[in-house]
Amino acid sequence: MGTVYAARHIGLGHLVAVKVISDTASDQLLLRFQREAKLMASVRHTNIVQIVDYGMVSERTPCIVMEFVDGESLGDYLKRHRRLHWTKAAKITSQIASGLTALHEQGIIHRDIKPDNIIYTSAMPRHAKMLDFGIARGLQATEEKLTQSGVLIGTPAYMAPEQLLGEVASKSSDMYSLGMLLHELMYGTLPFGSNTMKEIMLRLRKPAPIPESSVAGIPLELLSLLFDQLLAIEPEERVTSAWSVAQALDEIHDTYRRKRGETPTAGAFIFKRDKSARHKTRETSPTPPEQALTRVPARKERGDQNGSFVRDDLEPGTTPWTSTEPTPPPAPAPTPQLALLLARLPPSTLGNQTERHWLASQVNNHGRAFFYGGQFWICVLTGKSAKSLEDKVTTLERGLQERYGTLLKTTTRDLPEAFNLTAAHLSGLAPLPKELSESIAAVLS
Repeated sequence: MGTVYAARHIGLGHLVAVKVISDTASDQLLLRFQREAKLMASVRHTNIVQIVDYGMVSERTPCIVMEFVDGESLGDYLKRHRRLHWTKAAKITSQIASGLTALHEQGIIHRDIKPDNIIYTSAMPRHAKMLDFGIARGLQATEEKLTQSGVLIGTPAYMAPEQLLGEVASKSSDMYSLGMLLHELMYGTLPFGSNTMKEIMLRLRKPAPIPESSVAGIPLELLSLLFDQLLAIEPEERVTSAWSVAQALDEIHDTYRRKRGETPTAGAFIFKRDKSARHKTRETSPTPPEQALTRVPARKERGDQNGSFVRDDLEPGTTPWTSTEPTPPPAPAPTPQLALLLARLPPSTLGNQTERHWLASQVNNHGRAFFYGGQFWICVLTGKSAKSLEDKVTTLERGLQERYGTLLKTTTRDLPEAFNLTAAHLSGLAPLPKELSESIAAVLS
């Protein structure tokens, strides 16, 4: 289709990359190349390769001039390292999700997110940058269509199920490809192998399996984000806010760093496993506005003749404060209380998408919910005190009873602070915690 050259700007002397289309290209390919230039020029983001200029080498030979990025493709980097630690995979994926946010805000669907279309810079700190907008598509209804209906556009190994069926790609399609990228970075392979069309087509009817290896040590929130939110078969069940994915990955990464005693990055966003809330707002939630940092002047203190301390930065005429006693340490935060609520429902209920969304909505900001074994809905509730936790359990049980009546069987119990429920437990790779297995036995009796 074309060639990319390293070149030097005659006037400024800096390196650039020049992408030149083949002079034998079809008229449709020429139009697609011109559109790529327009789309790239409309977005400015640190995780997207920037376009510098567009012009014609000859009558039928256009070119795009881009910033020169010193690095290697993420595909080549992955070939050398095979797979990355989940923290590094999450960081790279967060950067790509941040770039996707800028694309989606401009109404652009990338449609071909994969390691070979990402440059990983050599300069420290290393950054991932998206490139190759050759098959990107704008969402504007007036845009001329350059793709025939039913034609596969992209790389099948990374395509969402709806793309494999020839349907129009959307934000959800990009998020599925982002999930495939994260999966390959963490595990060194794609779900089902995805090396043959037979393996690729399994995505149309089977959810991506959680690999039996490398599950230990990966946070449950990350596994949930990947397998429940990004790699869901149905587009409407996926998260479509690239910004929220970037923030969720950063928060998961920062939580890990805090546990290791490292300093996390600022501005983290807490990710909650609430499908229903994102399902309702993911298409309309705007990117939060940037908030400028407020510089607080450092407090200057000096000792007076009596050994007390007075402030030098007070307004004239203001009585300075003195202090001879050390400030007492802040009181420790109360330990969160945990409770388990287990509800047994008919398989037909949990198999209904509407019911699953309703169940997930009931624990918004109150805890985490899981589905297990096709008939159990597990809810781990948190509260600041035993009283607040009891109120949450009562409210939730009342709502379930009103909706399901005699179909419902529930049990609740307090949980120890160390209680943990992981994807390995839910997938059968590890035995269930004693508290959960005993609760299941109680509702079955």
